[in-house]
Amino acid sequence: MPEPMIAASLARLRQQRTAPLILELDLTEGLTETRPADPVSAVMARHRLVLADALDGLRRAGEFTWGACAAKTLDVYREVAERRRNRKK
Repeated sequence: MPEPMIAASLARLRQQRTAPLILELDLTEGLTETRPADPVSAVMARHRLVLADALDGLRRAGEFTWGACAAKTLDVYREVAERRRNRKK
């Protein structure tokens, strides 16, 4: 696919509205508000999600979009193609 077609496709993807994203949070192991201070409690709670970590993860997930992912992937492909062209010279 020629580069102008890829860029046009990417521009269309960026403009599309997508359905709301639904995230699933596994609370079967429980959720703790803070990390336990004592070592025994820390070992017992090692598989429990900490509230602050869950909130940080949700905030961070909001920073990612498929359009940005596609743009970065295209940048990598362009960089690899440029390196290959330079190597052949």
